[in-house]
Amino acid sequence: EVQQVVYPQTVMKLDIPYLDLRQEQQPAEKLKELINKELQTPFHLSQGPLLRAGLYQVEEEKWVFYYAMHHIVSDGWSMGILIRELLLLYEAHIRGAQPSLAPLKIHYKDYAAWQQDRLQENQLLSGKTYWLKQMEGELPELNLPVNTPRPKKTYQVRTINKIMDADRSYRLKSLCRGQGGTLFMGLLATVNLLLNRYTKQQDIIIGSPIAGREHPDLEDQIGFYLNTLALRTRFAEEDSFLTLFNKVKEVTLGAYEHQNYPFDELVDALNLQKPAGRNFLFDVWLVLHNAGIDNDADQRQINKLKISKYEFEGDLPGKFDLLFSFIEIREELHVSIEYNTGIFNKKEAEELADQMDGILNYIMDEPETTIAGINQKLDKIKEEKRSEYLQAVRKRNSINLKKGSQQ
Repeated sequence: EVQQVVYPQTVMKLDIPYLDLRQEQQPAEKLKELINKELQTPFHLSQGPLLRAGLYQVEEEKWVFYYAMHHIVSDGWSMGILIRELLLLYEAHIRGAQPSLAPLKIHYKDYAAWQQDRLQENQLLSGKTYWLKQMEGELPELNLPVNTPRPKKTYQVRTINKIMDADRSYRLKSLCRGQGGTLFMGLLATVNLLLNRYTKQQDIIIGSPIAGREHPDLEDQIGFYLNTLALRTRFAEEDSFLTLFNKVKEVTLGAYEHQNYPFDELVDALNLQKPAGRNFLFDVWLVLHNAGIDNDADQRQINKLKISKYEFEGDLPGKFDLLFSFIEIREELHVSIEYNTGIFNKKEAEELADQMDGILNYIMDEPETTIAGINQKLDKIKEEKRSEYLQAVRKRNSINLKKGSQQ
């Protein structure tokens, strides 16, 4: 039987190594190499610690602080809490003041015991009934067009970043509000439309996290409270985007109402066998960061110390074929598309990002257009661009031939 063992602070200590990289010929490349090595190093659940950190100096007045936590003890919300409290403690230290963090009213073990009690007492039976109903019939497996065999075990991913300016972000949010929905619902509908464009499938499951912190006492807790929602949308290509939006809205509201039923319990209830190289139920993940995440945490200043986010470039370990991450920063919507490099190359991923951009333009201008109509318009634009490219290549080759004949 798997059990949790809590070590006293005197036994479990966290070492934070410091490395001076200023003498390296290429400090930035060496730093990337070291962080990549850390990212590939597994945690040992039976030994711990489940948090690692390091400090690297790359210039006379520039350092990079790295930290990683195992998902079993943290989630995205937790990372925001950790960095916020770390900076509060650091600021207190340099001022010579006593740090003042509010004591926690409960601990993670209290939440875990409460959740187990609810499961044993069948208090989540309505949630189980709802989710089994959602997963009735043959479960869809997303068949993205791939040029290489699907990776069977580990995923390596890279990221494409885009920014939706304030005007377009406002228009998209206004469209969603006009339908009595939210930005998340609009983004989920958009990604469904994008996946339909690539697969022609009309029954799609997309995974998305839910914070699982409905009680106010959980808001400042570090721990794994996150639950996974398997959002299954069925639609037709004759549907307009607004029709698709309202179907997504219905699915999302139902999922929110039954969000407390654990995803792993659903997987067990469905008696699923995990296919090689795939996840249970879905291989595409969508997240919108807003409440609970300090969106300005990457631009802070404590006295003379300026703090900014370190952007790691390179292959990272991942779990999905595609991960769409959206974050509202001031009036803009920042978009990150994480893609599995075993399935997509950079050019294909960039084209996918451009296709999503085109979809967003069409749904904001003509939300009553059918899904089939949007796909036809995008096909036409793609063919026109291809024709322009071929004409440019022919013209360039013709010029080179003329130059050759003159020599």
